[in-house]
Amino acid sequence: MRICYITDNLNIKFGNGKFSLKIIELAKENIPDLEVIVLTIKPSGAENEKALLGKPLSNFFKIRSIVKTCDLVH
Repeated sequence: MRICYITDNLNIKFGNGKFSLKIIELAKENIPDLEVIVLTIKPSGAENEKALLGKPLSNFFKIRSIVKTCDLVH
């Protein structure tokens, strides 16, 4: 299963980043064959993170191609 998460960032210094990382971590524990892609606005250097949402119009086709390959978008 492949899930695409959309969030502001994955930086543990910020609440929303910490919350997003915790959700992803729990999903990986409960779904054994899970593949995660994370689309963010601000890059943090996390695994499988793509900071494409800062310029959504110029990255529209990249974002669309990523989302189309996923089973679920959260």
